[in-house]
Amino acid sequence: MNKIIGIFAFSGLLMIAFHVSAQMSYGGQPHVNDLKNANPIPTYELPAIDNQALLLEDEELNRKGRPFRIGTVHDVAITPATHGVWDTLPDGGRLWRVAVSSKEATFVRPILDTYVIPDGAEVFVYTPGQDFVIGKFTNANADENGFHTQIIPGETFVFEYYEPADAGFHGRLTINQIGRGHRNAFATMRDNAKGQLGDAEGTCHPNVACSEGDNWRDQINGVVCMEITASDGIYCCSGSMINNTANDGTPYLLSAHHCQEDITVRRWTFYFLYQAATCNGTTAPINKSATGATIVAKKSAGSGWTISGSDFLLLRVTGAINPTFNVYYNGWDRTNGNTGLVGACIHHPGGDMKKISIPQRVSYMQRANTTMWDVQWITNPATNKGVTETGSSGSPLFNASKRIIGQLYAGESFCDALNGTDWYGKFYSSWTGGGTSTTRLSDWLDPTGSNVNYLDGRYASDPVGIASPYADEVHQMKLFPNPAKNQVSIETDETGIAEYTIYNQMGVAVQSGRMLLGLDNYRLDVSRLAAGGYVLNVTVNGMRFAEVLVIGE
Repeated sequence: MNKIIGIFAFSGLLMIAFHVSAQMSYGGQPHVNDLKNANPIPTYELPAIDNQALLLEDEELNRKGRPFRIGTVHDVAITPATHGVWDTLPDGGRLWRVAVSSKEATFVRPILDTYVIPDGAEVFVYTPGQDFVIGKFTNANADENGFHTQIIPGETFVFEYYEPADAGFHGRLTINQIGRGHRNAFATMRDNAKGQLGDAEGTCHPNVACSEGDNWRDQINGVVCMEITASDGIYCCSGSMINNTANDGTPYLLSAHHCQEDITVRRWTFYFLYQAATCNGTTAPINKSATGATIVAKKSAGSGWTISGSDFLLLRVTGAINPTFNVYYNGWDRTNGNTGLVGACIHHPGGDMKKISIPQRVSYMQRANTTMWDVQWITNPATNKGVTETGSSGSPLFNASKRIIGQLYAGESFCDALNGTDWYGKFYSSWTGGGTSTTRLSDWLDPTGSNVNYLDGRYASDPVGIASPYADEVHQMKLFPNPAKNQVSIETDETGIAEYTIYNQMGVAVQSGRMLLGLDNYRLDVSRLAAGGYVLNVTVNGMRFAEVLVIGE
């Protein structure tokens, strides 16, 4: 299957610079609406697709370990010189439009290998009735491989290009491929659509809006549906945005190597917040996307029964991510310990709306206990809280501390086989991977060289350099002496096994570990810390404590 967090800050210690990114799509409305008598628009008709035949092909692809295919691509050569119609606008600008249709397609999308347009030029793509519109796009949306959009619902789209009268040059556009869907993976594409739950085979996976997701709201905001356009088709996997020790909002995304292993990737598209607003909801927005990515590191799991890796893929999203998406960069844990505490898996099964599944047990995979986790689900149908299926590949596995410890590699579970085991590649193994920067995570997720064992998540809207170590409600604790030098005593009203992290002035985690808080004060060794100001963050019994810690000379 193969909110913005409140920041506990103190004067002079924490950076107050905000991460800002441009929108991928800049708003507005199609220019054809400014025309009173627009010329009739010609339609470029593609051959109808045989959905049933393609579904049969998918069965064979699944047997070969391919990711979940939802569509195909069709070669075309559509340019303003050869197709479509031109109109002149009242402002003297020129408008080119062409409609493209493919009967029986569940979705369509334009892919351009030439996209060179002047300043002031704009592109919109929409359905014929403009009930679904994306744009405007400008020359800022070009990349070295041309340009493509997210998928458009239905059989037909209109591509509109506006060029101002004072343009510095005439734009060059070539639509060289059309993506066409043969599955209902995005049946809930319109915000007000009603219908089936995507193309997930089972109905046992709870929507993330259900109570099962109540303790995972931040983490949910970091999981995305990945769409991969290759030379032979369009595929779906799951993935998660992930934090790094610089806490600078670098748009890294963690998924599975096999999602691109045997295919030639041409385009990447990422759908954010593709989730129902209610537990029983059957509709979700699919218009929150970013396009483009580069692979920075990856390593396969090996072949056959010889498992020698954790099957991970680390991407850097190159297209701008709209800040209104409020993306959360999930935290991670690179230790190999298994405390027996169960977390959650958040995923897009079958390209469906975002779901959450709660395991029954996470343990070492006996054949590869250093590279894979074994995950079993709750087998009683009355109490089951989801499993995974094709399309869930690459989705993050979280521990009870809400940090990623792995990503989905393969498995036997589905809604009619609750006793099936799934295998997740270990973050522990991926950290060192194959020993080089392109085959391990450490170079990218620990650019500061902090060597911390785990890192909390952060929102894109958080100040740069802050890892969001604080929850919405932060409790205070007593530290003494403070300033401290070699040891500091910690006093709270809670007892039990606690996790702690110390952050420096840049928000980088510099020391972390576990401690037992009892009736007596716990004395924490801080002798390795340089003189200066820090924040000590302690989590125990689901509560968070934070306090300023000063290390004296």
